[in-house]
Amino acid sequence: MAGVNAARQVMGKAPVILRRDQAYIGVLVDDLVTREQDEPYRIMTSRAEYRLLLRQDNADLRLAPVAEEVGLLPPERLADLRARRRAIEEELSRLRATWLRPDPEVNAVLQEAGLEPLTDGVNALQFLRRPEVTYALVARCAPPPEPLPPAAAEQVEIEAKYAGYIEKQEREVARLRRLEEWPIPRDFNYQHVVGLRNEAREKLERFRPATVGQASRVPGVNPADVSLLLIALQGAKGPSAR
Repeated sequence: MAGVNAARQVMGKAPVILRRDQAYIGVLVDDLVTREQDEPYRIMTSRAEYRLLLRQDNADLRLAPVAEEVGLLPPERLADLRARRRAIEEELSRLRATWLRPDPEVNAVLQEAGLEPLTDGVNALQFLRRPEVTYALVARCAPPPEPLPPAAAEQVEIEAKYAGYIEKQEREVARLRRLEEWPIPRDFNYQHVVGLRNEAREKLERFRPATVGQASRVPGVNPADVSLLLIALQGAKGPSAR
């Protein structure tokens, strides 16, 4: 991250800042700049709030847009990731529109896998969400037009099984995105924030958070302080913000 941003500064470009919901290194950097780290060995991945989104299996897909924008992704790698993402989305869409019928062929596959035969039709995507059902089994019951690469098949199964939890976490990210994207001027004068507690003022002046989201995570800053900061930022215009 330091190398990327050093190069971008030389080129006169804006820095790359990974959010806490984008990457573990985004969590690490955010913790380093907004918290007192008296015990560095306690900086662990458990600090991340969005571990359902920051999975090892989706790291390349998750960070590909950033890598593409920065220019760190070779064209052939980018094409491969786009093809995989497209295959995943198309297969999820196909399963969403596919129904498994209690046909002898389907039930034979299920019984071979040690599962109860179907007595009624069931949506293929909903069927895949059952704990005991794998994508490989669903693909045998309702084969795709072309076999999926193993990496894409893995993503289809994960996104299907954990869709509810992932969507809930994505809603939480969207709710907090407003604060994460609300910038605080680097020379903002916290002495002008009426009602701000002395502890919060001292911590904010020390850490100089770049956004309101970062400010909310500074130790010693509580929700009431954040509300006062928002009011001050909303009311500040031009030079009066300083």
